[in-house]
Amino acid sequence: MGVSSSPIRVLHIDDEPSLTELTATFLERADDQFEVDTATSASEGLARLDEATFDCVVSDYDMPRQNGIELLERVREDHPRLPFILFTGKGSEEVASEAISAGVSDYLQKRRGTEQYQLLAKRIRSHVERTRAQRKAAEHESHLRQAQEMADLGSWHKDIRDDEIWWSEEIYGIFGIDGEHSETDRSAERPLDHREFLTYVHPQDRGFVDEKWRAALDGAAYDIEHRIVTDCGETRWVRQRAEVEYDDGEPLEALGIVQDITERKTREQEIKKAKTQLEAAIDTGAVGTWEWDVDADELVVDARFARLFGVPPDAADDGLPLEAYVSAVADVDRERIERAAETALDACGEFQEEFRVHDPDGERRWVLASGRVKCDGNGKARRFPGALVDITDRKADASREQQQPIN
Repeated sequence: MGVSSSPIRVLHIDDEPSLTELTATFLERADDQFEVDTATSASEGLARLDEATFDCVVSDYDMPRQNGIELLERVREDHPRLPFILFTGKGSEEVASEAISAGVSDYLQKRRGTEQYQLLAKRIRSHVERTRAQRKAAEHESHLRQAQEMADLGSWHKDIRDDEIWWSEEIYGIFGIDGEHSETDRSAERPLDHREFLTYVHPQDRGFVDEKWRAALDGAAYDIEHRIVTDCGETRWVRQRAEVEYDDGEPLEALGIVQDITERKTREQEIKKAKTQLEAAIDTGAVGTWEWDVDADELVVDARFARLFGVPPDAADDGLPLEAYVSAVADVDRERIERAAETALDACGEFQEEFRVHDPDGERRWVLASGRVKCDGNGKARRFPGALVDITDRKADASREQQQPIN
């Protein structure tokens, strides 16, 4: 079962009533969570979307007055994240490319036999579960942000005229004072002054913190992030926010909070480092990376990979069928690459092939694709990750060397 056991409501739109009913029957037979409603025109489908909530739209392409892609464009205006699958008998690279550009979630060509409905059901479930998971993750992230606002927090109060700062017990914990490894015998019963507070600020940040505090006394906002050095010598990151109260234009007192953001800062630094390393690797020749979910036939690639193959990066990030990329491979190489991929899938082995692709500008590029198939315990291929390297210059150099006369 997927991320939710609730019903999956599907709207199937096709101008052939007998086909919509047949498809609905087979889909509900393939997955007992499916509830399939039907419409026989684009306008009727749009009306149904206004009346009810659906988890996925499946539409034919060739319909009178408004085709499937025109319908998709209308749906995207009000439902930008609703899974939309083009299930059509009119299969062509032109239609597939146009559908991808319009933001289709998936593209599936009608075939003979009932197996096509099993595949369609799998695609529907995959896209609905991903959308639900993304929605749940977004909600979780929102709740997490709210919780983090309240986590690792301490409050303080400052009498500005007397230069007395009173910390809560939580701030003493954040600053590592009076803890197990504390070397300072400091009582929370007496206040700090501004000078003593600055001794806990990291030496490289003291000037910044002092400047921001003096600006706050003149009316500027006080919301800063800086490092501190705890009593046991550990460096931590904190965020400070405060509101200054005035009496006849003179700063009287301030109420503030301190939040330990060390973990967040550490993650940010790790992400920045990883991004820098990745960009450096890409600049040395890598075009991009891919991750293929073999069961669902969903290929997720990065922006560079997508642009090379003429696929919009936004659509590529959500995952598309492998066939969305195959058309960019040169005809002379395509069959060989497909055979090599099948061999790797059957053997749970490595894949490394050089081939030519035609980018959107019509330029031919040589690439080296390297990956390894990941199988489950039964030896069935599940994932196929890999990377591309642009070897066009290397190929050109080798060609020139071969053409040079032998003395």
